[in-house]
Amino acid sequence: MNPWQATRRCVRWLARRAGYRVRGTADGVVVTPQQLWGQDAFADAARLLADAPVRTVFDVGANRGETVLELHALFPDATIHAFEPDPTTFDKLRQATAAVGAVRCHGFGLGAEDGTATLYLAASSEGNSFLRLAEGRGAECRGGWGAAAGAVTVPVRRLDTFCREAGVGVIDLLKIDVQGFEGAVIAGGGEFLRRANVRAVLVEAQFQPVYEVQAAFTDLFRSLDERGFRLVDLYNKNRSADGRLLWCDLLFS
Repeated sequence: MNPWQATRRCVRWLARRAGYRVRGTADGVVVTPQQLWGQDAFADAARLLADAPVRTVFDVGANRGETVLELHALFPDATIHAFEPDPTTFDKLRQATAAVGAVRCHGFGLGAEDGTATLYLAASSEGNSFLRLAEGRGAECRGGWGAAAGAVTVPVRRLDTFCREAGVGVIDLLKIDVQGFEGAVIAGGGEFLRRANVRAVLVEAQFQPVYEVQAAFTDLFRSLDERGFRLVDLYNKNRSADGRLLWCDLLFS
């Protein structure tokens, strides 16, 4: 861990002790009070899960590990399964979490079927997706972070297949951020992905065409509602140039 990373972790720890969360966004650093509902998805998830120990957390679309470290700080007793299919980004994830024994890194994606799939790489790894960027969105999305940067074939597993083989019976928090591929991850949960087995779901949803054949917000909402989950709130709202909601995070429990 370099000095800058250590400083950031120290600042975040001090902020949590004071009842606040500090996080970086596309618009700069945001400080939110953790005691107010609807301000911080992780803080709300922690409150919802407070009635029982948090033992298992899934980070699907873990990228370089920033969220994994936040989740570990919030749920220090939990085993965190981090999924990242891009080999280059996966190496960075492993390096970032090497000192955290509770993290299990998996170098594959989750989807609707077991097999392989093409991962389309973007100028910034946050934009990597199993879906192509919609026409015209490359320049608009965060100043071009979604610009095409090649492709790679990677392994993909179903969520229920992984849980069965890994012996995971309960997921306390399932975080899914896979750039429009969220519907496929949910479909791959099969009968396992229900309120009886998963206590809370934090999922990113798009409200405008960002990726080709992306999961629509209405489909994500309906799918999780049918599985017994209820919407808690919307977080981290990102807007297009005309002010309309582009994407955000949804917390279900």
